[in-house]
Amino acid sequence: MNPHSLNPYIITSAVVLLLLFALELKAGFYRIRRMGWNDRIINIASFAHELVIVRPFVVFATAWVLGQMFPTHTDLLANVPFWPALALFLISEDFVQYWWHRKGHEWNWLWKIHKVHHSATEMSVGVTARGNILWFLLMPTNYYAAAAVYFGLGEVYLLAYAIKAVINFLSHTGLRWDLHLLQRLPRLSPLWWVLERTVTTPDTHHAHHGIGEAAQPMGNYAPVFFLWDVIFGTAKIPRACQQRIGVERGGDAPWYEQLYWNARN
Repeated sequence: MNPHSLNPYIITSAVVLLLLFALELKAGFYRIRRMGWNDRIINIASFAHELVIVRPFVVFATAWVLGQMFPTHTDLLANVPFWPALALFLISEDFVQYWWHRKGHEWNWLWKIHKVHHSATEMSVGVTARGNILWFLLMPTNYYAAAAVYFGLGEVYLLAYAIKAVINFLSHTGLRWDLHLLQRLPRLSPLWWVLERTVTTPDTHHAHHGIGEAAQPMGNYAPVFFLWDVIFGTAKIPRACQQRIGVERGGDAPWYEQLYWNARN
């Protein structure tokens, strides 16, 4: 595997992130009156946790365990054709993530550590990786991805990660580009009808973070393939801006409580 061939995947997702951040910054999303210091600390610390603590731990822990169990199988899947492997990985990983995310709302103990992702009162790309450190350390898809890399699907994982990252950035951003696009190009509506039932969009994911009539906090769980929500009856497509974003109670807890243990419901 040539590491230089992987650069476009990561570069593309980073460019999308920086572009959306710049547009949000220009639009005033990060002004102190819209985003307090508590939220700023949570967003920044969450990114740092994932990059510095969670991912290294998951990679080394998974590699050590699998190394003890399957020491001679590090390239077991290396000869699997790239595109079928990518499709299978994306679909299966997202299916697992759908149920993990859904249980994060249905099980009270898991909601306590997932809640910080929803306590933000503004949608932005900064919310994408916002989360309690235990949520990410327990997330089964992180170990699933690390196992795929161990068994020789490193390039598949990196492209899949870039695809997921771009979709998550686009669905978390506070810029409602989807409604703007439909307003400017109404002829896209039939095509968009199919797209929004297949892939998660800002409309469906903002509804998941919303409060009020158009919201769907107990649904719209899929991070990438919204089709899971359609299949399992948890889908809601409001095609409207959310009047409020956040949680009904406990969203103002101090950053350290939200990031490490939230004892409040």
